[in-house]
Amino acid sequence: MLKVGVVGASGYSGAELIRLLTNHPEAELKIITSTTYQGKNFTDLYPSFLGFCDLEFTSFDSEKIKKEVDVVFLSLPHGVSMETVPFVLDDNLKVIDLSGDFRLKDPSLYEKWYKAQHIDSKGIETAVYGLPELFREQIKKTNLVGNPGCYTTATILALAPLLTKGLIHSEDIIVDAKSGISGRGREPKEDTHYCECNENVEEKMF
Repeated sequence: MLKVGVVGASGYSGAELIRLLTNHPEAELKIITSTTYQGKNFTDLYPSFLGFCDLEFTSFDSEKIKKEVDVVFLSLPHGVSMETVPFVLDDNLKVIDLSGDFRLKDPSLYEKWYKAQHIDSKGIETAVYGLPELFREQIKKTNLVGNPGCYTTATILALAPLLTKGLIHSEDIIVDAKSGISGRGREPKEDTHYCECNENVEEKMF
């Protein structure tokens, strides 16, 4: 049974992760942290988990995490995970980051897409892209996994077999993808209010 911790467990991705972990036969949830809600119970925010996850949010304590769990998930905003990883990463602890901080190997690409400088050069160099369909063996051997996002997972899983078999040309690929506003996270922002985003579609070309 793997002992698991979730850092930043109060957000939407943290809550979904806890739903998966509480139903996993080989995982035991030991620690959940939240800066905003420390001292409150997880079910105070998500009553539907009553009887499934009755843990209390605690503050982030890297030494406690390294001592008490085997795997820690970082459910933190982009830019925050790379500040956190150096404090928890060691030979005895697996770290799985749900943000975009360790998905790209090239720091200049990270800066281009996330508009920030990457500060953990060791982490970005050693992290493995967490798509087991393509990198299963590498994931087994690493202590830091950069979990892929929703758009990339759907896109890569659909296109990789076709590209591998030479059935399509990479220069002809067009991906038309759309996400609900919950993908922007739990913290309210002006452009995620109903009046701002209702019936709107924001277009981005890559």
